Amino acid sequence: MWEVVIIQMSMIALFEPPMIAEGQARVEKDGEKIRTLGPGNFFGEISLIDKQPCTASVTGESDMTVLAVNHRPFAHLLKTVPSLCKDMMIALFKYIRRAEQPSICS
Repeated sequence: MWEVVIIQMSMIALFEPPMIAEGQARVEKDGEKIRTLGPGNFFGEISLIDKQPCTASVTGESDMTVLAVNHRPFAHLLKTVPSLCKDMMIALFKYIRRAEQPSICS
């Protein structure tokens, strides 16, 4: 049985942003599938950065192992691991590009 991991318009409070270590999840916005996530993908980062509600829902499509980091250690990682900032920035730019195009599932 699949479980919803994050619900659109909710706030992520304790652990952010989750990263998928194993398994797959689908991302839905307003009930429409917009993306599939797999190992190495993270989610919830927009809400973490701007402290606003989540922009989409994420639901596991298989058994998953999800890694999560508490906000303080995550902020420290962003300061001390420049490549993490770069990877997140690239992912955010990809989200912007997808948002500017017609609905695409990948």
